[in-house]
Amino acid sequence: MEELTALRKSQSALQVTLTKIESNIHNYLHLPPVDLDAVCLKKQLEILQTTSTSLIDVQEKLINKLDGDEKEPEQEILDRHHEEYGSKKNRLQGLLHLYEANEIADYIKELIDQLKASGRDKAKTWGTTLQDLNEEIKRLTRLLTKPVAKTNSELKTKLRDYSEEIRSLKLIEMDAMKPSVDSASPTPSSSSSLSVRRVKLPELKLTPFNRNPLDWPSFWEEFSSAVHNVPELPESSKLSYLRSALKDETAIKIASATYGFVVDKLTKQYERKPLVHRKHMQSLASLDTFSSSTYKGLLDMRIEIDKHIAGLKRLEQLDIEHLLAINSNPNF
Repeated sequence: MEELTALRKSQSALQVTLTKIESNIHNYLHLPPVDLDAVCLKKQLEILQTTSTSLIDVQEKLINKLDGDEKEPEQEILDRHHEEYGSKKNRLQGLLHLYEANEIADYIKELIDQLKASGRDKAKTWGTTLQDLNEEIKRLTRLLTKPVAKTNSELKTKLRDYSEEIRSLKLIEMDAMKPSVDSASPTPSSSSSLSVRRVKLPELKLTPFNRNPLDWPSFWEEFSSAVHNVPELPESSKLSYLRSALKDETAIKIASATYGFVVDKLTKQYERKPLVHRKHMQSLASLDTFSSSTYKGLLDMRIEIDKHIAGLKRLEQLDIEHLLAINSNPNF
């Protein structure tokens, strides 16, 4: 009897968690793509997976403990959960696709504007960049037609407009490539100077960046010391090192993005004070005081609190009343 009561209690707690996830998904669906947070979406997917697995385990144990007609309603709960889990997972994945597509679309626009600003005299060098941009637009268009992707007509319209701009730039490039009357055939020496030597870069063990804004200061400090602030290192090599440390970062998915462009985008994205402030407050609010009853647990929690307080002080946005609200409100 006690075991059955414990299972019922676990079942209820897990269902509450899943209800919260459903509420979060509903809120995310009403946000514009620019306000979506990839880290939060991935965290929700992890919680959904863990909670779903636990609930299935509890339901199966309940069904085995019950007799006769008592089994049927629990089996219905289990079947319904399997359906709802798939729906929640698809919607969260769709939001992640939308976030990535919108972010890359913004980078595509910036690169298009860079090409336009470079002028017709640079048009001969646009070939690879235009090809890369076209491939990215095709990939994003396919992404938005997947069943799990949230429909966004505004984003699809933007991609169509960018395709038109790229076609216009391609015509300018083709015009610039036409040989002029005064052009001379390239000499062997000039032709050979165009060849690019591929040099294998020495391996650097850099701490990878996981898209958490709170980890950005330490990552950038390490990367700056090892790579960014080394004047002898060409920008192409710096970009290679940055790509290796940011394999999951949207800013580097466009092959033709320059080092300066990527650094500028990352800095603007992860050094936003309101975003970092919110992340510190969310981390403080999510500290689990109930699992910190041991000396080690309390010590670890104190270290975490001190870390986030220090981060807030650096931002000069330490809100004591907000912290008190977190401590007094268990549902914050």
